[in-house]
This record gives sequence, structure tokens and C-alpha cells, in this order.
Amino acid sequence: MSTITGTINNGITLTGSYASPLTITSTGAVATDSSIYQTVYGNTTGDILNNQGRITSAGTNNGWIAVNLKGTNSTVINSGTIRGPDPVAIQLNNGGSISNSSTGYLGGCLSV
Repeated sequence: MSTITGTINNGITLTGSYASPLTITSTGAVATDSSIYQTVYGNTTGDILNNQGRITSAGTNNGWIAVNLKGTNSTVINSGTIRGPDPVAIQLNNGGSISNSSTGYLGGCLSV
């Protein structure tokens, strides 16, 4: 279990220091500039991302993604902000679920 409480200005992978399940608290943020393809990346079955803070991608090219989880049965729980560039905010390549609370904001398309 991992937790982010501050700001990270680089893309992260859900392994090692940021192992799943990952919680980004209300004071936490992960943000990337236009040179980073994906802000949060996971490739393990059952990856879980619980976002209460901010995940933003400033990418301007098609294919830039704020959250890209490739493992089967991945889960994104959002009560904060996930904002991706046009076109994709969240992509779950092999199925899974996205839960967005009434306080959550998703900017961009969702692909499950």
C-alpha cells in the first residue's frame, strides 16, 4: 500500500515506491508536462488507484493519458480531479472499473 501526500511533477508507475494499491490524498498531486506520455501507469492484474487529490497531464498529442492501467481487473476510485488531454483521461486496457464520486471530476474521455 502506497500513499502520496505531496506533489510529484513526473510520471509514476504502480510499482516500488508507488505500489498498488495507491492512494493520492486530498493534499497530493501527480502532474506531468507535455513531454510525459502518461501520468500514472500500471501493468499488473488488479491495480488499484484511489485518487482524492489531483492527477493531471499536460500532453497535447493524441494518445497522451492521465491514467493508463493495462492489467486485468484494474480499479480507479476518484473523489478528486483526473484531467487528461484530449482525448483520454483514464484508460483501462483490459477491463476493470471506474468509480467517480459526486465530488470527483474527470476531464477527458474514459476508455474501458
